Amino acid sequence: MSKTRLLSILVGVLVVLNIIMMTWVMLGGKHHYKHPPRHKEGPKQMVIESLNFSTEQVKQYESAIKKHRAAVSDVDQKIRSKKNELYSLLKEPSAPEKDSIVEELTRLMIEMENIHYAHFEEIKSICEPNQLDEFNDLTEKLTRIFLPPKGRRGPR
Repeated sequence: MSKTRLLSILVGVLVVLNIIMMTWVMLGGKHHYKHPPRHKEGPKQMVIESLNFSTEQVKQYESAIKKHRAAVSDVDQKIRSKKNELYSLLKEPSAPEKDSIVEELTRLMIEMENIHYAHFEEIKSICEPNQLDEFNDLTEKLTRIFLPPKGRRGPR
């Protein structure tokens, strides 16, 4: 077999493989790269269903959510403000106050985690004794359930 014929066959095989791969990516391959499916109605409904909350427990949970969101929003606003303050220092030739702003940001982030933890303690307190096993199972999934998908992280 001549070199020209061998190269022609090789190019033909590569073209066919390229077409197959492009078709796979456009039609079905991209599904391998998606995030695991999230609960349709979000974390709230997942918690309610996972813990099998009664109507009264759902009311208590919704109240806890409102309180939690208000606290998170308040601290989130403070974090955004401090980050703006920090990064505006980049315009200055020197920034002696940088460390104190970073320390304040650290304190605010600790406060945010404490708010989240207290929220889950409140959810636990809403549970009946027979729901605590389900709550304990749920705690292993908390990070996955409540973190926003990649690309939609918290304050920047």
